[in-house]
Amino acid sequence: AISASVSRQVARGIEQAAFSNTNVSNAFDALTNLTGVTDIYAGAANGTTLSNFNAYIDLKKALRGADVNDGLAYFMHSDLEAGFGALQDQNDQPMGPSPYVFNEVYENTFVSSLFETDLTKGSGTGLSNIIALDPSALRMVMKENMVMRLDERRSDYLEVVFLAVAMVDLIAVHPAAIKYAGGVKF
Repeated sequence: AISASVSRQVARGIEQAAFSNTNVSNAFDALTNLTGVTDIYAGAANGTTLSNFNAYIDLKKALRGADVNDGLAYFMHSDLEAGFGALQDQNDQPMGPSPYVFNEVYENTFVSSLFETDLTKGSGTGLSNIIALDPSALRMVMKENMVMRLDERRSDYLEVVFLAVAMVDLIAVHPAAIKYAGGVKF
């Protein structure tokens, strides 16, 4: 039980480092600011309201145009995932992605509530990003430290405190293999 709890806390710490851009130099949202990482919707001055799966297709085309041909991974906020899940076609049936991206949408989309959803673009507010990349374009660097401290010793019990610290950073080794749909919402 203790090791499962520690594992969950470490996993949550990695998620916070990867998806939140607060005080993390190379978090996923911070990757959008690197030279060579481009916004495929840069021309949408006030953001983009999504109504279909075109963002996935546009991201895939942009990465294929940059000669990224390996399996792609997509990252987004859970609100965007819910928006895609609620899409309906003209017959009020659930809309699915094009066969061109079908498997990648369902197998390679990662969702976190830690993604930013309060971005602005021109007069557009409440926006987020969808990031697509070749996973080999990133490296995760993790530094760990564990300290064991004897807190108190009595004749009938021994109190030991463990403190674990893990620092995670992401490094983009191939920025051209990272694209994002910047300033999107449903």
